[in-house]
Parts: sequence; C-alpha cells; structure tokens
Amino acid sequence: MSRLCEIDKVLHSIPEMGLKEYETAEFIRNKLSERGIPYDISVETGTLVYFPGKDPEITAFRADIDALPLADSSNHISPSLNPGFSHACGHSGHASALLETIFRLDERIKKGMNLKKSLLFIFQPGEEGVGGAKHVIKSKSFEKYKDRIKCFFATHLKPDISQGVVSIREGYLSAQNINLKWDIEGRGCHGAYPHTGIFFYLLGNGFLL
Repeated sequence: MSRLCEIDKVLHSIPEMGLKEYETAEFIRNKLSERGIPYDISVETGTLVYFPGKDPEITAFRADIDALPLADSSNHISPSLNPGFSHACGHSGHASALLETIFRLDERIKKGMNLKKSLLFIFQPGEEGVGGAKHVIKSKSFEKYKDRIKCFFATHLKPDISQGVVSIREGYLSAQNINLKWDIEGRGCHGAYPHTGIFFYLLGNGFLL
C-alpha cells in the first residue's frame, strides 16, 4: 500500500469535530517530526508548514482536517473508530494529500532542489461550520506569513469526475454562506404595515430588504 493510502487509512479512522481535532493534529505533527520538518501550531489543532524560496512571495495550500457528526456509512478500508463521527466530506483525503505533498517536496529539497517561490501548507481545523479559517488567519503564527501570500489553493475531492482529472476555475468555487453574520440597521414598523419599515428575511438562497 502506498504511503498516501497509509496516511489516509489512519486519518479516516479518527474523525474529530471542528477545533477539537487533537488526535488528527498529533498524527500530522508526529509524521512531520519523524522527517525533521519544522511546523508552527495555529489555533491549537491547526498546523502550518513553511518552505522558504528565493522569492519571499508565498504560494499557499490549505487542507481541512475536521469531520462531521455522521455515522460512517462508507466502505472505506479503515472505517471510523469514533462512533457517530466520520469524514463524510473527504477531509481525511484532503489532509492526506497535503501531507504527502509536503513529504515529496521535502525529499526533493533534501536532494538539492531549490525553490523559486516560498510555499506555505496549512492544515486547517474547523471548516465545517465553526469558521476555522478565520481563527487561523487571526492567529499569531499566521501573522508572519499573511502579507506575503499572493496565491492560495484550497483543494477538495470531487468523486463525480474521473480519476486523474483536476477541476479548476478562476475566482470562487464551492462557496457557502453558513458563516455569514449580518448587522442590519433599519426602521421598525407595525406588523400590519410592513411597507413602512425596513425588514430582512432569508428565503432559500435569496434575501429581501
């Protein structure tokens, strides 16, 4: 079995909720330490890995590491060991791919390869509904990198396309709105005369002011 599959086998079996991915973070950091790869801790369970290049400009890559409160109904070779939780959205695969990418890059650098661009790899906690990205961005460990990041990639498994195919587009992709916070300043009114006030409601994917 490949190294990538071995990593995913472990991560898929230990699904944890957002910002509580303690076992997941420990596994990732232990694997990095085994190879002498330095890392920074962000938001307790977040992990940052930086490779400096000739150009201080940074290209960043992110993988989410949290799971969902769903029973594991997959036929994965290594099913969930945490009852009631699973990597139903494929985050174990995202984290495994990012870790394998770091290993391969580190191996090439140790063989003499020189990086042109600086690279930052982010294992982000709490993607599923708890705003983990916001916490990472506000962390002190991320502060030293953020002004130099010029390009950012956040990949996601997509089982409806063929193996070996990458789907990409310019701009936003797979965006959602569950973490939006609205502050509305309006004018009150009587319930029988809604047209005299300013009101707001959500209906499906739209809104009305």
